[in-house]
Amino acid sequence: MPSVEDSEFLAELAKNPEEAPARYYTLKQEEMAALASGDIKKIESWLGKLDKEHATWL
Repeated sequence: MPSVEDSEFLAELAKNPEEAPARYYTLKQEEMAALASGDIKKIESWLGKLDKEHATWL
């Protein structure tokens, strides 16, 4: 499972945000849409406040 320090996963996520997470997670359509669009407010509503370092890649 990747982490925010996993540069290969983050690069893949940046190139292909709809398919990259599928290799590691089962996400709902709403979660995939929030990741793909960079909807930080929606993501933070699920996970809690992201610090600047972790929110930057979104």
